[in-house]
Amino acid sequence: MNSLAYYKQQLFSNWSFMRMIRFILSIVILIQSVQSHDIMFGFLGGIFLTQTLLNMGCCGVGGCAVPIKKINTENIQDVQFEEIKELKK
Repeated sequence: MNSLAYYKQQLFSNWSFMRMIRFILSIVILIQSVQSHDIMFGFLGGIFLTQTLLNMGCCGVGGCAVPIKKINTENIQDVQFEEIKELKK
């Protein structure tokens, strides 16, 4: 997969509630940096916006996230148990 298609897929998929909150907060930080003429604050807002849009954390895409475990229902088998009784002394 080429990088442009990868970033397009990252941008338009998996929008959760927390990702929306991060997006709103990064926009607020950028607006505040423009209003206060603070370049470093704008740089920080830009980093947060980039992380939000590409769904990345500080460790890269999915580096800090717990991977989603896929459940395969085709291989589920019945388990047979054997009862073990304690010997009385």
